[in-house]
Amino acid sequence: MSNPKTSAIARSPLQRLQDAGLVVIGFGGFDPVACDATLPDGEDVYFVAWDYSWQLKITVCSKTSLYTLFNLEVSCSKYPTGELMPLEVAADLILNAIALYQLSSGKGAIA
Repeated sequence: MSNPKTSAIARSPLQRLQDAGLVVIGFGGFDPVACDATLPDGEDVYFVAWDYSWQLKITVCSKTSLYTLFNLEVSCSKYPTGELMPLEVAADLILNAIALYQLSSGKGAIA
């Protein structure tokens, strides 16, 4: 029987996002690190980390409008300009921020 903690570490950051149900359009980069994805219910997710901050936006796009449902911006000094945020860290931030959004909106957390 495999250890769930070990198997989670062995999965790539992209695979972790996909396993959580995100349809990932793009994920990677240097400065900025970015992720463009869609949640299972069709809401768009955009994550970007640059300079001394990172931001996650969840939006809904209809035929007539585009509006932000959730916006989280955090300043940090750990990854200064020109220093690559590891994709493992970015995946953790994305999944945690999405869980926060889903819990705050009454939808429950993603897997």
